[in-house]
Amino acid sequence: MPRDDQHFQKALYLLDRGEVERGEALLRQVLDAAERAEDLALQSTAQLCLGKLLVELDRVPEAVAHLKRVAALDEYDDLVAHERRKAIELLRKTGVA
Repeated sequence: MPRDDQHFQKALYLLDRGEVERGEALLRQVLDAAERAEDLALQSTAQLCLGKLLVELDRVPEAVAHLKRVAALDEYDDLVAHERRKAIELLRKTGVA
């Protein structure tokens, strides 16, 4: 998993630098890898980050799909519980929840 975490950090770095297309693509790769590895913590974090990005890009319907997946997760640990609460909060702000 350290490699996936490094890719996640790189995706955030790219987004911070304004390289939205590259950052989004890498974030999607991280999400796919986390799902394959069944890494629920990284999956929830990457999914929430992608949802936030898509809201900022005014791609709300696409964002809602990602945010709903995070909101539906069981709160098996503190990180997932935090990401779940953030996703629900963002869904409310978009008028969905």
